[in-house]
Amino acid sequence: MASKENDKRVRRTDTRLPMDINRMAALRNNSYKYIYFYNDDTEIVFDLKKNPNETINCIQTVDKRVLEVFRKSIKDYENELYSFHKKDLDENIIKLAKNIIDLNPMLSQL
Repeated sequence: MASKENDKRVRRTDTRLPMDINRMAALRNNSYKYIYFYNDDTEIVFDLKKNPNETINCIQTVDKRVLEVFRKSIKDYENELYSFHKKDLDENIIKLAKNIIDLNPMLSQL
């Protein structure tokens, strides 16, 4: 039987690439599954103990603390993902600017 500690562990599954359209993510612990649809900002929550077949969306009745955990996990992941890519983008912009500066004297001699 799962302990309370294991129930707090959130597992994540993405079905789309981070920049893709129709993207969704699913998070779950031993009690709930949370699905987030990025395009239309829609959420679904299933109580896996009361509804193991996942047929009833309990978003209106689920404990708000459960939603907070899942929403924070989604937001934290997105921030981490985009900050990772932003670092690469910033570095590439600096490299491009340096290349333009290096090319400028050469272009003026043509």
